[in-house]
Amino acid sequence: MTLTLKQVQRALKRWDPRQDTVLMEPEVTAPNYWVGCASALVEDDRVLITFRRRRPRGGDAERGWQIGVAELGIDLDPASLREIVTVHKDELGTASMERACLVPAQAGGYELYFSYVDPADERWRVDVVQTDDPARLDIRDRRTVFTAASVGAEGVKDPRVVSTSSGDFMILSVARAKVSTGVSKDAHATQDIYNTDHAISLTGLAKRDESGAWQYQGTTLAPPTTGWDSNVTRIGSVLQVAEGMLGFYDGESTWEHNYEELAGLALSADLQQWERLTVDGPYQRSGGATDSLRYIDAVELDGVPHLFYEFTRTDGSHDLRVHRLVV
Repeated sequence: MTLTLKQVQRALKRWDPRQDTVLMEPEVTAPNYWVGCASALVEDDRVLITFRRRRPRGGDAERGWQIGVAELGIDLDPASLREIVTVHKDELGTASMERACLVPAQAGGYELYFSYVDPADERWRVDVVQTDDPARLDIRDRRTVFTAASVGAEGVKDPRVVSTSSGDFMILSVARAKVSTGVSKDAHATQDIYNTDHAISLTGLAKRDESGAWQYQGTTLAPPTTGWDSNVTRIGSVLQVAEGMLGFYDGESTWEHNYEELAGLALSADLQQWERLTVDGPYQRSGGATDSLRYIDAVELDGVPHLFYEFTRTDGSHDLRVHRLVV
């Protein structure tokens, strides 16, 4: 039975992230050491989780230095978690990598979509690599999906594929220049336009056509002019509810809180038009150093919604957790 929006909202009010299962720990328990940025693919006897590791700027293999796929038992016991493939940023010649998403391929096997800073122009982009087995994934076989130029933006990242009765869609985080400041070469020289005051982050949408290619549709949820989410409204996943599609988004009011976003909700009938449900503030906080709780990936497991997410701890590091949404 499909849950109603009110049922999900009531369950979210009872959610205490501090009590949730920790699936992956950061390398070091200190600020700017993170593991998370996950998406989950549920299969018959296992869950495949993509993840990203990050280190502080200025150190060895700084920023988003590794993405990977981990295998987890269907009972989500952390003791069963096993990393089956990893990719180092040097394999892409990139300054940083961010969210990846593993989905079944139309012709069999899997597709791994992932985002990284394009060494050609220092702007975020999205590629895909196909494989019959995630453990044998070869990043050298990657193909371009979207570049900043192809979507008419300053950056594009964090792909999440969503399959609906109307077809396959891809939700994206898109950087758009602020009209008041524009974008200079210096801004892109930082190798992360999202971490500057030159752009805002909004949600973009693409649809797969009959040939299997992705066609960019444009932006669908933009930050409001004021409020707690007036700089970022980045939808990371959706959950089917009786009233439509419930979007889980990361929000923030300023670029200075980049990397430490808070959790918002929005509702849509078609993934094109969205109504923000958390106008007055985020619906959940981590209770950690910055309160950040972000990159929520909502999936159903045995008919029950589960939330995989990145959690900021009291020491400032981020871990990867999972929550079973009890209705």
